[in-house]
Amino acid sequence: MAFELKHAKGGLAMAEKAGDPELRLFNFRGFIQTNDVAFDSLTLDRLNRLDFFEGDWQTDMPEQASGFSAIGYFFGTELRDELKVPVGLIQVAVGGAPIEAFIDRKTLEMNPVLVDQFLNRERNDFIFEWVRQRIGRNISLNNHKNQRHPYDPAYIFEAGIAPMTNFPVRGVLWYQGESNAHNADLYKIAFHDWVNSWRKSWNNPKMTVLVAQLSGIDRPSWPRFREMQRQLVAEIPNTGLVVTFDKGDSLDVHPIQKQEVGERFALQALDKVYREKVISDGPVARRIIRKETSTEILFSSPDGLKTSDGEEVRELETASEDGIFRKVPARIKGKRLIIPIPGNKVSTVRYGWKPYSRANLVNKMGLPASPFIMD
Repeated sequence: MAFELKHAKGGLAMAEKAGDPELRLFNFRGFIQTNDVAFDSLTLDRLNRLDFFEGDWQTDMPEQASGFSAIGYFFGTELRDELKVPVGLIQVAVGGAPIEAFIDRKTLEMNPVLVDQFLNRERNDFIFEWVRQRIGRNISLNNHKNQRHPYDPAYIFEAGIAPMTNFPVRGVLWYQGESNAHNADLYKIAFHDWVNSWRKSWNNPKMTVLVAQLSGIDRPSWPRFREMQRQLVAEIPNTGLVVTFDKGDSLDVHPIQKQEVGERFALQALDKVYREKVISDGPVARRIIRKETSTEILFSSPDGLKTSDGEEVRELETASEDGIFRKVPARIKGKRLIIPIPGNKVSTVRYGWKPYSRANLVNKMGLPASPFIMD
């Protein structure tokens, strides 16, 4: 979410057009980036005092827009166009930060699993190795036994979120997970607590949370993580899922196609927050129907199914009792995929189950179906 508009595809042109007097931006950003450098003593001292974030409300001007979250800015301009009302956006984002940094301390300490996040930062296997190395690099010049870092559990909440909780918000855009993708099961626990933490902090148990599913990149743990994100949104009320795998980059964790993601977030908000009559979700796989001569996947998709490129459905696989997945053909019939394999020979179906997927099932608006696995 910290990826700036000026670096996104089409972002500079978008920033040059800024000047909407009814779009306001609050970029509450760290005074220093968590790059691969050793922080000096003054920086380390500020971190220990939770003096990390700075910023205030700004009008929508080219300089401010270009340094704002690309996804956030595209989202906000889309809401302005559709709703014709003033829109304010607050950005609190730290590149590479794990989810535990965004959860309040009491919530973490009261969870018998997550409390271990505080223990032995150098060896705790709950912490992604890249995160551990970056923390170590940034604080390598410190002489303080309990030196703080923005990636630490509860740090971003204490330094950046807590000051915002008296400000009324309509909802949250959440694009995070790259630094937790190594442990989907742990993330599932943390995500529930993160949602509860923020809803409690804003005293709004129904606050809408819109989640970007991780995009496509050649990292083997990501299919399982995307499936976990899909399940989380299905479980937790007042949430929405923005599918992004089709806008990824096989080699870069920071893909530049942000406009489409911001617009998909806007559709989710128009639907789930502002109750506009829009289609905000791509096709959602609901259940397997096993027949004598075929296996069918039923989707919820008000305007039906198609493929994004007019080709056959790609990356659909089934497994029988042997547990080995094999590519299978399928044809579209209304809201169903028809697989020409008897139902009793199919135990599991999965779709788009690749780190960098080229799956192509969409609805008539072009919104993609999420990758899934289903028994």
